[in-house]
Amino acid sequence: MTRARVGALVLAALSGCVAWSEPQMTQRRLPLAAPVVELRTDLLPGQGAVLADGSFRFVVDGAHLCRRTELVKEEVVVVERKHVTSVGVGSVIGGVTAILVGIGYAATADTQGGTPAVMVFSGVAMTAVPVYQRYAKGPSYRERVAETRDVPSGSVETPCADTSVGRVLGELVLTTPWGANVKATPGTDGAAVFALDWSTTGIDLRAVNPGNRLMVAWRIRSSRTALTVDWTPTIADRDGAIALIERASASKPTEPPELAVVALGADGGALIAGEDTTVRLTIENRGGGVARALVATVRSSHPAVDGVTVDFGDLGPKEAKTRTFKVTLREDEAETQVTVVAKFTLAVHTPPADHTVQLAVTPKLCPPEKLTRVQYKAKRDKLRAMVKEGILTEADLQRYDAVLVGCLK
Repeated sequence: MTRARVGALVLAALSGCVAWSEPQMTQRRLPLAAPVVELRTDLLPGQGAVLADGSFRFVVDGAHLCRRTELVKEEVVVVERKHVTSVGVGSVIGGVTAILVGIGYAATADTQGGTPAVMVFSGVAMTAVPVYQRYAKGPSYRERVAETRDVPSGSVETPCADTSVGRVLGELVLTTPWGANVKATPGTDGAAVFALDWSTTGIDLRAVNPGNRLMVAWRIRSSRTALTVDWTPTIADRDGAIALIERASASKPTEPPELAVVALGADGGALIAGEDTTVRLTIENRGGGVARALVATVRSSHPAVDGVTVDFGDLGPKEAKTRTFKVTLREDEAETQVTVVAKFTLAVHTPPADHTVQLAVTPKLCPPEKLTRVQYKAKRDKLRAMVKEGILTEADLQRYDAVLVGCLK
């Protein structure tokens, strides 16, 4: 067999000694030239403060109003690499073996024969063909781009390019905790100053912890964009706001209060002889001004009631207060009713007129021990007889009967 025919057969046998690997997906990023600058979308950056002149100042942080986003081109690449197959590996091993055997055979056998030369030639071909096809013939790998897209790689806060804060945001609208909406336009320095009327807050400084209402978030929003921020006052801002409310209240013309006695009476409808009875006095301010330092003094011909003083303090507009005091009568009280007059004093404005009531007196009907049903009926029959004789009225009977019911076992 000639060397040419041997070579042809070897090449035919080694045609599958090199192959491409399975496609593998990989990603790579390529930087783009121009970053994207856009208005931020989360919140309005800035800081506010309540000023001593009564205004509220909010400074927009223009250095952080926009975001600069760097973009990159992301490619999804399919990569295939050339590799030696098992056939190629066997070919290399077989070729090296054939060369070694051929050389050895040539050294020990008849050198005139062609077998050693054919073996060496075949071994060289079996070794060279896979190596050539893998490393010398064509590219050792190939790739193709399956998908391309632009993606952000990161962003930083930055000023908005060549645009003032006022042109970007338009007017700012401040919503206060008491519901006022005030507008202001940021200046070239980003500061917007809102004029506030502290006399319209409706916050009663006499209430418990009036500053709590001021500590609720104040909302600032842009009229041109969707940016907003909730600003929470500091303790210093809260104290300054309280001082401004006090100053506004002092300078505001004072409206007169309109006081009315809603009720003056004894619990249970009557004073009970031999017991402590609670008397309640309720006053309502139906006017628009504050009734300051309101005091009621009770006058009566009965010494157990005369001279009682009831302090209401300040009474705000549309506010009502109730104060109580105790009245103790003797067990052998002879009076059937007590006249009570409430007299009032008031700072600044004219006090309300005197208020007079008649408080009925119920004799001590309950014995030290609770009444049995028989004892209750006997006492009630006596009271009924007194009504027939004209000594008691039907109203007196009903009042005494209510006391007797409370005496039952």
